[in-house]
Amino acid sequence: MYIKTLLIFVLSFSAYGQSVVTTLPEFAWVVKNLAPNLKVISLLEGTEDPHFVDASPGFVFKVAKADLVVFNGLQLEIGWLPKILELSGNEKVQMGSKGYCDASKDVQKIEVLNNFNRSMGDVHPVGNPHYSLSLPRMIEAAQSIRDCLVLMDIDEVKLNENYKKLAEKLNAKFVELKTKIKPQNFYVYHREFNYLKKDFNLDFLKSLEKVPGVLPSATYLSKLAIESKKDKPSQVLAGYTSPRKILEKFKELAHIDYVKIPLHPKPDEDYLDFIEKVMLQITKNP
Repeated sequence: MYIKTLLIFVLSFSAYGQSVVTTLPEFAWVVKNLAPNLKVISLLEGTEDPHFVDASPGFVFKVAKADLVVFNGLQLEIGWLPKILELSGNEKVQMGSKGYCDASKDVQKIEVLNNFNRSMGDVHPVGNPHYSLSLPRMIEAAQSIRDCLVLMDIDEVKLNENYKKLAEKLNAKFVELKTKIKPQNFYVYHREFNYLKKDFNLDFLKSLEKVPGVLPSATYLSKLAIESKKDKPSQVLAGYTSPRKILEKFKELAHIDYVKIPLHPKPDEDYLDFIEKVMLQITKNP
């Protein structure tokens, strides 16, 4: 009994001495659920567009002290995270090291492109990166993160227990929301919500972007406004950082309202509460 108690103490103490950095708040929430004793911080606050972030010295400093870096993957952070990892000089978290954790490894990806060229716009050929809005996909991401934590020599039995509890919580919220969310038709600004189509039987009829990542022309918006009379979308869904000027212009042309949705929780916000608020905001009657 004494040896067993001592072993648990040593494992717990070693966990307290390790730190995890995540790029997004939702992954910090996952880590806290899997290994509550770990120190974990998120680089982003949840209000930024993670495609376009500066590789700030503060980020470099935080990553330099990390034992593990957990990131979204699927090229979401490709414009800034590789530079931060390089500048940090932290060998533990470089690509190929055990402290380099791609949360998308086990995620069932959509929109993977085998034949890609730049004329297709701002797309991610390895798959749509906005999976963290999907509860089923976050169960898969949590599995990838658990595997990374195992490599940090944290008690694997306890990690597996916590993963099972977390997966059950995520699935229970998914089942609960499916009873509340009714199928609806929408226009969207970008493709941030596509993982939700299958999850909740939503129909995204058309996008306000003719080419992803390129501002639509007035001519294209006018064409969509005419088509919307037949399509009858309930509203336009847009990410929090989508250009309000374009959304207002389409609203003026088509007389269809829009809703700007946060794509990530804020630090220390419960992810399950965040997802419920997002889904109810998406499917409320405009």
